[in-house]
Amino acid sequence: MPSTHEPGCAGSLSTTPGARTWGLALFIPADLFYRCVDQVLTRRQAALDAHYLAHPNRYLNGAPKAKRPPTTVFINPVTAHTAADTANSFKLKPARIEALPEVVTQKKQTESHGWG
Repeated sequence: MPSTHEPGCAGSLSTTPGARTWGLALFIPADLFYRCVDQVLTRRQAALDAHYLAHPNRYLNGAPKAKRPPTTVFINPVTAHTAADTANSFKLKPARIEALPEVVTQKKQTESHGWG
């Protein structure tokens, strides 16, 4: 299978097996990192256009358009609701201190135990 990458872009698909994801519109992360999206998108659109011209009857909704990847991607998107819950869950309540513990000094230890 030929690579969808232009010279000067990231490695071919064979060097990154399984890297294409639906969440990135079937781009590999390296395409985004090396800013090759426009080059890859141009080649994909040319292939779609050629296939549409050869087989227009297969496309009921008209000519296909190559999809761009999203501008932002999240594993767990942060919403206003989850941000407020997270902030509230980490608020610490001050502990009530009834009596301070007695501080044992070196001098008291020496006197009571006969050290030194």
